[in-house]
Amino acid sequence: MSWETLVVGNFRFKKGISRELKKKIKNELELAVECKAKYSKKWKEFEIQDVNWVSHVKGENIVEVIKKYKKHFEYVSISIYYLTEADENILLEKGELTADLI
Repeated sequence: MSWETLVVGNFRFKKGISRELKKKIKNELELAVECKAKYSKKWKEFEIQDVNWVSHVKGENIVEVIKKYKKHFEYVSISIYYLTEADENILLEKGELTADLI
């Protein structure tokens, strides 16, 4: 079974971590969030931004990776939004406009 998710976040490694270990941790985290993390030179951290329409992202999988490598992170913040139903609906059909707005 799959669902729709929006995943956003960022993370930063502690100084002194080898390039190989950073790559390994980043790869495991990317598998858990089902998207690629991009490095921001401006903020000197990795960023995650993804909308996935056939997602299998689960918070517990992300937590598992973070716990496993906790001592190597300086900072991690990841939010998962489950897009189960629309908050607002706007429809123009047969010349009639209906809008269910917040």
